[in-house]
Amino acid sequence: VTDPARAVRPTAGTHVALGSVSAGREGFVTSHREARLAASLGARGLVPSTVPVIRFDQVALLAAALEDEVTARVCAGHLLAPLEAAGARATELAATLVAWARTGLSPRAAGRQLGVSERTVRYRVERLEELLGADLRTRLPELVLAVEMTRALDAQRRSRSTTGFVE
Repeated sequence: VTDPARAVRPTAGTHVALGSVSAGREGFVTSHREARLAASLGARGLVPSTVPVIRFDQVALLAAALEDEVTARVCAGHLLAPLEAAGARATELAATLVAWARTGLSPRAAGRQLGVSERTVRYRVERLEELLGADLRTRLPELVLAVEMTRALDAQRRSRSTTGFVE
């Protein structure tokens, strides 16, 4: 099997986490560590329940960023603090930032993904540049990661509060 994830079919409501395929003892240790990090995201409800197989290569950066929750919150808060000036629109601006980045900076494709017009995406990107700085494109990876960390940490906080876990 070239893609081990295709061979795994967990039962409904179950996550399976996979590390990279590696040879030898060191490869096993690395793969196991990666799978544990990926499984941690699933266990904390930070991966959509519709994703039965969590591959480390698809969540590696988020797993690393969330390994230390306090640091993740401080970093994400610092990077996204300027969005607070947008008030209630901060959430839609953050979603636009991620969609725009994931569609190769295409306002048309991002608009389709978000269900808004291309013009709306262009307007929001201009607003993001006003708030976050003209170097938005060069800072895009770290800003998208900050948005994803914030989403994941917020989901984790909500999950903890519904299960009675107190922080």
